[in-house]
Amino acid sequence: MSQDIADTGANAKILVEIYTGDITHLPIEAVATIITPNLDIHGRLNRALFSAAGPEMDAFILDHVLEPQVGDVFAVPGFHLPAQQVLFAVVPIWRSDLDIIDKHLIEAVRGLVTTARQKGIKDLAIPLLASGRKGYPQERGVRLILQGVSESAGPPLRRICFVCETGDVAVLYRQRLVPLA
Repeated sequence: MSQDIADTGANAKILVEIYTGDITHLPIEAVATIITPNLDIHGRLNRALFSAAGPEMDAFILDHVLEPQVGDVFAVPGFHLPAQQVLFAVVPIWRSDLDIIDKHLIEAVRGLVTTARQKGIKDLAIPLLASGRKGYPQERGVRLILQGVSESAGPPLRRICFVCETGDVAVLYRQRLVPLA
């Protein structure tokens, strides 16, 4: 599914695509994800990204990212991924449902999209972030991600690809995107 999501001024629109499959096989300029300030690799998504990128990505982060704070966003090379870069937004460590606040995910997505724009990235893949075992329910996560994207997308971004592991998540995106058209 492809759809224009945002009129970003100067008659430029951003193409939105929904991709169902493995993000580690997606040929795209940059992939977005989240990480905690201690740089621990949590969640199935990050484990897959680090595994596919190879040990060079972990070594690069440990050598170049010093004392990240919640709200920071940093970019690293994709190494063995088809993606040229991986953008990481630093989010708080969530210990329970009480720690999970909507603004954390919205701000992380805004930061990821803003950083992509500042770096001149044109194609960005955003998976369903923070919706694992300790995260947001999937429907809520989709809504928050779309909110963060719609509030920060603009040139030079030309395409945002929402990456879904399953068809169920793709349906959630389709249901939310249709009213935006």
